[in-house]
Amino acid sequence: MNDPKILSEILKTKKKFPCLIDNKEAEILKDFFHLDQKKINQQSQVKELHIFYHFVIAKKKYTLLEEYLFRDNETILELNRAIGKNFYLDLTEL
Repeated sequence: MNDPKILSEILKTKKKFPCLIDNKEAEILKDFFHLDQKKINQQSQVKELHIFYHFVIAKKKYTLLEEYLFRDNETILELNRAIGKNFYLDLTEL
């Protein structure tokens, strides 16, 4: 697992939410965040798949969204068939 100082550094550098983050930062955050299985199961989009992760610290809830994009007529949403992958970070004050 990564050093918690790295987590703090990544979160402090983000000034505006929601924001697009790079894959390297997202992979580090995923080590600290918790997978939200319930929210993943409630999806109804056909062209994209969203994987949600959450982390709460000091009355702030951070949400990491891992978004996989698929072709318009794709019938099987498998990660290895995705044509794009983006990560977004959002913040909610509790």
